[in-house]
Amino acid sequence: LTPLDFPVEIAGGRLVVVSGQISTLSDQNIIQLGTTANINRLPFPISGASITLFDDTGDSFSYVESLSPGIYTLNNVPGIPGRTYHIEIALPNGKIYKSLPEKMPEPAVLNSTYYEIVKEEVVDSEGAFTSKDFLKVYSNSTLTSSNSAFLKWSVEEAFLLSPTDFPDPFWIDTSTLLCNSKC
Repeated sequence: LTPLDFPVEIAGGRLVVVSGQISTLSDQNIIQLGTTANINRLPFPISGASITLFDDTGDSFSYVESLSPGIYTLNNVPGIPGRTYHIEIALPNGKIYKSLPEKMPEPAVLNSTYYEIVKEEVVDSEGAFTSKDFLKVYSNSTLTSSNSAFLKWSVEEAFLLSPTDFPDPFWIDTSTLLCNSKC
């Protein structure tokens, strides 16, 4: 409820920031590459890098930089659960970065997923109690203790726009308008 102010001294451009994933969906294999920026800024994109994905069978696949600087995509290469992957990044300045090999986990089996909408009391910024609606999502799945689990949620929103029964001030009844000979 109260913002925390952390005293940090981060000068932009010092550290390389890599954000990405390998997915079983071939259009989801995207890497964002940049350098740190000052506080409250997104990383500065790094353009012109060479990024290669390696798997445990010795195959390698190259990422291609998109029209947006610092965004690299791996086209038509879906990840395979159970395989081990790592990336190598060669920056335009000659520095090379390598990730540690990591095994893509097998998908967890979802036994059930359900939700409920509940009202809960929350304290607002002025200390007053108010009742708000919350959506709680529950999922039961079978996870093995031998593998680490990665959970990713994707949320989709839908809105319903209902017509109102009051007069629209911008509606014009065109049948009553007078027109010239071009009507």
